[in-house]
Amino acid sequence: KSPKTLHITMQLSIFRKVLAGWILVQTAQGVMNSTGSASKKAKSSKSSKRSKPKGLSKIDLMTQNQYLGADLLIISVAAASGDPAVLNNGLIDFFASVSATDFMARVKKLAKIIAHRLPDAVGLQEVFKYTCTGNPCENELVKNAFNDHLELTLQALEDLGCLYEPIVIYEGTSVPFEFTFDGKDNAVANISDRHVILVRNDISATPVDFACPIPSGDGCTYSTSLPTPVGNYIRGFAGVDLTIEDAKYRIIHTHLEAYYPDPTNPLSSAIQALQAQELIKTISASTPLDHSVILIGDINSGTHAEIIEEPFLIVPPYIQFINAGYIDVWPASKGASTKSGFTCCEDEDLLNPDSKLDIRIDMIFSVDAPFKASRAKVLGTKESDKTKTGLWPSDHVTFAAELHFDISGED
Repeated sequence: KSPKTLHITMQLSIFRKVLAGWILVQTAQGVMNSTGSASKKAKSSKSSKRSKPKGLSKIDLMTQNQYLGADLLIISVAAASGDPAVLNNGLIDFFASVSATDFMARVKKLAKIIAHRLPDAVGLQEVFKYTCTGNPCENELVKNAFNDHLELTLQALEDLGCLYEPIVIYEGTSVPFEFTFDGKDNAVANISDRHVILVRNDISATPVDFACPIPSGDGCTYSTSLPTPVGNYIRGFAGVDLTIEDAKYRIIHTHLEAYYPDPTNPLSSAIQALQAQELIKTISASTPLDHSVILIGDINSGTHAEIIEEPFLIVPPYIQFINAGYIDVWPASKGASTKSGFTCCEDEDLLNPDSKLDIRIDMIFSVDAPFKASRAKVLGTKESDKTKTGLWPSDHVTFAAELHFDISGED
């Protein structure tokens, strides 16, 4: 390990204090005392009035966290030191990790998972874009890091004969940095996070305009974000309206903040809880009555999450969604409820020989009760799914399910 690692350990307390202070300010504004019950009532009222065309509809969906390739906390903690040399070493360490986890090899495996199933739509998280200008970009330690994960994904799918279109792209955090190997020749790199909804090109699809207060790309940024030493780390949501055989669907896609952005501070889980609360209100207020509504993505929360009652109430996203009446598709799917359905997480370097999946946080929720859910599967769990060098396709596995809706309009 480089000397940077020691500095990171010493500077953790600085980052924790910044985050804890921000959480307390947010809590003082009284925004966490909701479990989603009001949204549940609003949604139930809306659903009861719905009028739909006759028939039984079917849609196949997938959510896939592609993994950015390293832990961004490396950069945040190094920046908190206030020492340019520590930050420089942190950036090199980060880009070296991204390079080593080799997205250009992994994306071929991720694309095969999509191609084998051919879902109607796919929600992709951590679709990063790394750019770099300057001679240090070509250093063997880091040069494999700099590419556009969306472009590589679309090309890998096309190579397999699968044509998908990125109908909506949510533009998340984008931050420029400078780094050097010799202290003289500098490079300028940019790190950009996105999440994307891909739709098969034979399906009619249009982006959803939520008329949100903080638009970004084709989506909306949450009003609550994670403060870091290099600026707020923003996250958001986006949606697409699909028509499949005269049935109308609204697919909403998100990637919520981590459960504990600061693992030593349980109050930091308030960030994702506030984001979920905002999303539920938006869905309730904006969905057309003639659409079947489905929420997909990495919510960084699951059945393992617990309500925090002191010093103030924090209701995890998974519990909020269930309280709002959303149907968790995994246990609703025939045969799936007897299995774990774990979707996360492999080691950060992706080289663990045996899978270490132990939580389920990648979700498909049906906002309207489906007639049935089927073919719910976690994909990318086999030894054959690894790259030639032994890398798992991602630190998450892919989750897919098929939903059927009764759209007869009968009571």
